[in-house]
Amino acid sequence: TMGAGTISLVITQASQAATLGDRIALNVVIILHGILVFTTYFFSSFITGKIGSQGNDVITRVGGIILLSLAIMIFTAGLRELLPGLG
Repeated sequence: TMGAGTISLVITQASQAATLGDRIALNVVIILHGILVFTTYFFSSFITGKIGSQGNDVITRVGGIILLSLAIMIFTAGLRELLPGLG
C-alpha cells in the first residue's frame, strides 16, 4: 500500500537510479507491486472465505511476528549506529 515507508523508499530509490535502465526497472517494479496489491485486495474476500477465521488469525499472527522481527532488526541497527561499541 502507499504508506510513508513506501513513498520514502520510492524517493530513495529514484534518487539512486543513475541510468535510464535503472529508472525503467524501478517503474516496472512499482507497476508490478501495484498489480500484486490490487490482486491481493481483489481476491481477499475469496481467500478469507476459503481459509476461514482460524486461518485468518494464523496469517495475522505470522504477519505480526514478521513485523516484530523487522522492527527488532531496525532497532538494533539504529543502536549499533548510535553506540558503535555495541556491534
